[in-house]
Amino acid sequence: MIPVYNLPQGPTELAASAGFRLFSHHSLLPDLPPVRIMQYACGLTLSGTARETIGLQSYELQPHTVVCTFPGQIISYTDPSPDLGFVYCVFDDDFLNSPHLNRSLLDGFGFFQAAGCPVVNLSPATGQRAQELFANLQAECTAQRPDHALLLRLYLLELFVLVNREYAPVGTPAAGVPTRGEQISRQFKELVSQHFRRLKQVRDYADLLCITPRHLSQMVTTNTGRAPSQWIRAMEVLEAKYLLRYATTPVAAIAHELGYEDPAYFSKVFRQAAGCSPQQYRQG
Repeated sequence: MIPVYNLPQGPTELAASAGFRLFSHHSLLPDLPPVRIMQYACGLTLSGTARETIGLQSYELQPHTVVCTFPGQIISYTDPSPDLGFVYCVFDDDFLNSPHLNRSLLDGFGFFQAAGCPVVNLSPATGQRAQELFANLQAECTAQRPDHALLLRLYLLELFVLVNREYAPVGTPAAGVPTRGEQISRQFKELVSQHFRRLKQVRDYADLLCITPRHLSQMVTTNTGRAPSQWIRAMEVLEAKYLLRYATTPVAAIAHELGYEDPAYFSKVFRQAAGCSPQQYRQG
């Protein structure tokens, strides 16, 4: 899902209601640098392919892929094919709160949870029904008939239930049950995304997971190809890219916010990871 306000040639807004907006796009898009999403979002790829990174995890998008994110997550987007097409909606945290429904319904869907997987590859039949539901959302939102907000919520709920039926974390065995190493690796990366400003050492995360640092290092390295310390550094750089792109905060202040007492050392770390200095990244 691409936030329309961060694209030079953004998606088309199809419809809007209080706390809810619907978009689509059907042409080549530029790569999207890291950006933080401040609403819930749910999108469906209609055609083409792309790579989307949510936090520290990258996913391949293809037709019938659904992506769901919750407020505060950082996403980026690369390698779009020329025929990429998608539709997506964003909604406020309290949009589902009503006399008939409650926002707590989202807690039952793994793809909206920090420890879950935000990407679900639907079957063609379910993908077609999901596309129909997005069309229903557009029609109801555009017509603005009495109680249209209730129908919007019900269409969203049906969409989430259908997605949940086919929910299986991408990259896990066909049965949908992750191995112990995969489970620990995913939990570790989610903990890093939540605590990287405060917790800098592998042992900090091992303590949270109630395992030894050595065991954590072995499982994460085996299952991801990167050491835990590299993932911690990657999250720091991801946050730095977001702040450099969308905030006017001085580089020295960003370094301090990320726990670096020496701005020069922060710049060295950033250059090693990004291939350019923080100032060059901000300008380009």
